[in-house]
Amino acid sequence: MPILYFDNAATTPLDPLVLREMLPHLKKEFGNPESPYSLGKRARSAVDLARTRVAELINSSPDEIIFTGSGTESNNLALKGTSTGHLAASAVEHHSVLESCRFLETGGARFDLISVDHLGRLNMSSLGSSLSRGAGLVSVMHANNEIGTIQPILEIGKACRDRRVILHVDAVQTFGHLKIDVRKMKIDLLSLSAHKIYGPKGVGALFIGSNVCLTSHLHGGEQERHLRASTHNVAGIVGLGMAAVLAGERQDQEALKQSSWQDMIRDKVLHGMERVRLNGDPELRLPGNLSFTFDFVDGKELIAELDRRGICASGGAACATSDPRPSHVLQAIGLPQDIPHGTLRLSLGRFNNDLEIEKLLRVLPGVIEKVRKKHPLYEMLF
Repeated sequence: MPILYFDNAATTPLDPLVLREMLPHLKKEFGNPESPYSLGKRARSAVDLARTRVAELINSSPDEIIFTGSGTESNNLALKGTSTGHLAASAVEHHSVLESCRFLETGGARFDLISVDHLGRLNMSSLGSSLSRGAGLVSVMHANNEIGTIQPILEIGKACRDRRVILHVDAVQTFGHLKIDVRKMKIDLLSLSAHKIYGPKGVGALFIGSNVCLTSHLHGGEQERHLRASTHNVAGIVGLGMAAVLAGERQDQEALKQSSWQDMIRDKVLHGMERVRLNGDPELRLPGNLSFTFDFVDGKELIAELDRRGICASGGAACATSDPRPSHVLQAIGLPQDIPHGTLRLSLGRFNNDLEIEKLLRVLPGVIEKVRKKHPLYEMLF
């Protein structure tokens, strides 16, 4: 049975063109960029080219980009490396942001949780309160990985810049998918990852504006401006650079295609099925990202039934699948604790096609009905 993959928010398949760019650096071009001889110098050139390619996609300078091992590491470095005793982050941030803030809180830092509305949009008055209380850094996702809501980063950036507060943006889900201009959007720190844009796992990057001074939390060598000690993952970095090039070339076309599929799926599910709601902003959302909550459906059974039919989807963030508690994102937008377990996230990508979307829409209603029939209240309510 062919696999239909609808979990691109968790990770994306490696683009063959990215793999082709990486292969020489997995074979004969194995040099260390810190080595002084020709093999090392070629590796250094490859890293520098990738740095330029990443910078071009967000309108930054190459010397403002450092490479890391993941988006999670970038988030940790941005938050822990900033010398401030007062941080604020939205209630729907990724665990790597929230847990970093809570870690800093144990060391004496103050941490404000900024509320969101029922669509997952940042509460600007809550942000204003944190700024008024003296927050030195604000961390906000560009778009949420679970419900797809896009935040008004430009408005947030202006509010932070007016107070001379550092703005960190987690753009792991949006880099290469939405237009990002760190200058216009007044972003000081921006985290990104390769494996969300058809690049390899195990490599990310952090944009660091010239106004920000960071302290490294990984000690050792002098790589990446003394901010990320470790031998460079040259093949991975090259892959990230090539993935950025492809994303820049295909961004508009892919967003249009995925938005069209998104609208089709949303309409079929909301108008053709009972007791279902769409989570997140219906308009200002990441192309191809859909989150539905079905009443009286066990989410784990739903994912398992889809898997038996060759369909890969998720209930939310991949990093939290082993956590039995309801998603903090769904709780933050006001869903009752007994409901979020019936949530299905579909995230579409570059390698999906019309036939796959059609099969999904044929299979999904029957799967929901089968899982729902197992609920003890089914006979009474349906």
